[in-house]
Amino acid sequence: MGLNRWTFLLALVVLALAVWIFGIDIPREQRVFEARQEAALLLPVDPSAVDTLRVERTGGGWTLVRRDEGWWLTEPIVERAEDRVVASVLERITTEVRQRELNPELDEASWASYGLEVGQPARTELVLASSDGASRRLAVGIEVVTGEFCYVRREDSSALELADINVLELVRSAHHGFRRRSLFDVDDEAILRLEGRGPAGRWVAARDTTTGLWWSGPPGTPPRLRRWELDDIALVVATQTIAGYLRDDLGEREWSGYGLDRPWAELSVTDRSGRTTTVWFGNEANEQQYFARKQGLDTVLALTPSFVGLLDRGLRGWEDRNPIPRNVKRAIAFRVDDGSGRWAEIRRGDREWVLLTEDGQVPTSSYRENAARNVARGIEEMQPGSTVFVSEGRPPAVMLSEKTASVDIRWPDGEITLQFGWRPDEEGAWFYMEGDRALVEVERGMYLRLRALVDALHAPAES
Repeated sequence: MGLNRWTFLLALVVLALAVWIFGIDIPREQRVFEARQEAALLLPVDPSAVDTLRVERTGGGWTLVRRDEGWWLTEPIVERAEDRVVASVLERITTEVRQRELNPELDEASWASYGLEVGQPARTELVLASSDGASRRLAVGIEVVTGEFCYVRREDSSALELADINVLELVRSAHHGFRRRSLFDVDDEAILRLEGRGPAGRWVAARDTTTGLWWSGPPGTPPRLRRWELDDIALVVATQTIAGYLRDDLGEREWSGYGLDRPWAELSVTDRSGRTTTVWFGNEANEQQYFARKQGLDTVLALTPSFVGLLDRGLRGWEDRNPIPRNVKRAIAFRVDDGSGRWAEIRRGDREWVLLTEDGQVPTSSYRENAARNVARGIEEMQPGSTVFVSEGRPPAVMLSEKTASVDIRWPDGEITLQFGWRPDEEGAWFYMEGDRALVEVERGMYLRLRALVDALHAPAES
């Protein structure tokens, strides 16, 4: 019994010690540590509560204000800001801590030595404010000789402290770093019209909202343009970024220094909402980079346009002579019959092609997938070498010595059948659309793509 009593008392001591260590001592140490960390923060503010970020300095600073739709620059210009950049800066400055305290109670006469005297040109104020009127200020002075730190003074404090040099770089930075980098701020699929002017003259490319096809003029008015080319151009235009913001508020005479008084080219983009944005291009700043000006913005931009060739030569060479009158990209199935009883079909599934033959569905492989894509792409991109029209009442087939393949293209609301074949002593393949009188010549490679699809879907599965 004595041993059990001592064991019980020892257990109580261990339990009491554990309660003290884990329930009182460690939490207290944690609170002390957290309090020290909080005290070291230069701007102890919840970034989500901040709706104004301002830099006040001699010669003008900048102001960012949070609105319902996001952050806006309101000084020195009014413009939508890049939300992600503002969020990143806020997160960084609200977690900045003092690196060292140099003097806990510096006298007022000494602040000038550190660029922190009120009214001194070297002094800059960093201000965070919320809609309820609460605000925090941090005065930033000059940098330390070593270049690693800068002198700072917190609001309502007489302590001279050091902060990381990043703080000084932020308050000295221009507002340009917060500006949005997208040149046209539009999604590529929302672009309905591109209009340009350059050395090749003026040109227009308009997308039909119903068919998705592009035309050199009003939608549906020939000539039609190559959809795959114009879709790529729309993507390039939509993703074009601004390499740099150089100068604001130029007078009319000052634009000539950048070649923007008489731009050598311009590009206008119109989206689904009817909004049109125009950009003008001036002198070449350096290799492939140009000075530019954007409609509604008195700022010199630096651009490295991926579409500079478009500005230079216009739409020359992009006329689509494919006689298929519909948007092949929107077709839901292509069926190829090789004329010997074998056929292959590709259908657009939710995520990938579905491949079939007369024996049923075929397992997908990289080789078969490529063969299917080659046929879909080749049918849209084929351009006729020449066209022969047969007289009324005669089918185009009479001009072919051999009929070799047929392709049935299906859309949700209709289909077109192409008949391929050869003419005597000619290298190219020819085809005609059923119900049409034109016989069209295409490269031999198009016919080979069709045969490759049939062969690929009938070949044994890859191991």
